[in-house]
Amino acid sequence: MNVPHKLIKLLYFIIASMGAAALNFLTQIILAREFSLSEFGEFNTYITFLNMISPLVGMGLANYWIREYSKSDNHGNSSLRGSLIFLGLSLLCVLFIQFFYTIYNVKNFIAFYLLSIILLAQCFTELVNSFNLIEDNINKYVLWRVLTPLLRILLVIFLLILDNISLITISFVYFLSSFPI
Repeated sequence: MNVPHKLIKLLYFIIASMGAAALNFLTQIILAREFSLSEFGEFNTYITFLNMISPLVGMGLANYWIREYSKSDNHGNSSLRGSLIFLGLSLLCVLFIQFFYTIYNVKNFIAFYLLSIILLAQCFTELVNSFNLIEDNINKYVLWRVLTPLLRILLVIFLLILDNISLITISFVYFLSSFPI
C-alpha cells in the first residue's frame, strides 16, 4: 500500500470520527434546548454514568483482537473463546454496577434501563469495528462509526417535528439508535 493511499484512509477515518462527534454534539445541543433544566440534568447524569462505566465492558478486548488477529491469518484461534468468556464476565460486573447505581441514584428507571442498552450496543459495535479493521473493510467501519449518531439525530429531529420530546422518548431514541444493524 503506497503512502498516498494510506493518507487517504487516514483522512477518511478522521472525517468519519469528526462527523460522528459533530452529530453527537448537535444532538446534545438540541436536547439542551428542548429539555427543562432538571430533565436535561437527569438525562445527562445517566449518559455520563453509562459512558464512564462503558470501558469496563470488554476492557479493550476489541483492541486486543485487532492487535492479535492482524498479526496472523488465523482468525479462529483458541484465544477467541477465552476472550468471549472474559467479555461475558466483564459485562456481568458492569450489570451489577448498574444495578447498585439504580438503587442509589435513579429517579426514572425506565429511562435509565433504556439508556443502559447503549453499553451492550457499544460493546457490539466495537467488536464489529475491530473485525472490519482486521479485514480491511474501511467502508463498513465508517458506516458503523457514523450510523449511530446519524440515526439518533434524525430521530430526535423527527420527535421535534412531532413536538414529543420527553426523557422517556429520548431514551427510547437512544435505545433504537444504539443498534445500527
